[in-house]
Amino acid sequence: MSKNRGFTLIELMIVVAIIGILATIGYPNYRAYVLRAENALAQAALVELGVTLERYYSEQNSYKDAGTNVVYSNTVPANGQDKSHNITLSVAANGASFTLTATHVTDTSSTYSLDSTGLRKKGTVIGWED
Repeated sequence: MSKNRGFTLIELMIVVAIIGILATIGYPNYRAYVLRAENALAQAALVELGVTLERYYSEQNSYKDAGTNVVYSNTVPANGQDKSHNITLSVAANGASFTLTATHVTDTSSTYSLDSTGLRKKGTVIGWED
């Protein structure tokens, strides 16, 4: 009598179930990692734009026309061509201060801001530390 080689249907179903369980555990951790990386990019972009705006202020003595004269990308790229954060610039009416805000496209709880005094906020909490 010859011995059959191969897998039974039960063995294959067990393997598929194990892969499903690992994927269920792993995907949320992966998404959290990606979100942290995108947030770090947004924070770096805000600091870079803040430095650019300070340079503009030192030359013009006002932030008044900074929105039209300072060249910056309105989005932070992540994962190639995808855009993770929208960055907005708000300048006070008298041109004495600015606020930069980066809001995540899909996770609006990931909002970061930087103002002309150097104050950094995550949502309404002062500081960017997670």
